[in-house]
Amino acid sequence: VQEQSLKKILLKLSSTLGADHLAVADAWVNLGLCLQDLGKLDEAEYAFRKALAVRRNCLDSGDETITHIYYYLGRIY
Repeated sequence: VQEQSLKKILLKLSSTLGADHLAVADAWVNLGLCLQDLGKLDEAEYAFRKALAVRRNCLDSGDETITHIYYYLGRIY
């Protein structure tokens, strides 16, 4: 249920704010965490990589959230 809700929120944010908005990146992270908890690791990795791409487009590489996303990716492996 939470996974579907997060996907709906992600679609709404993307269509409203644009795919390269920081709120969309945060939604990708939240979806990735949810998917990781559900054991859907391939899908979680995809979500984390999408979040990284958006954040890199918006911010510099020193952004603290980017470090957190790499940490979440590392937990998959």
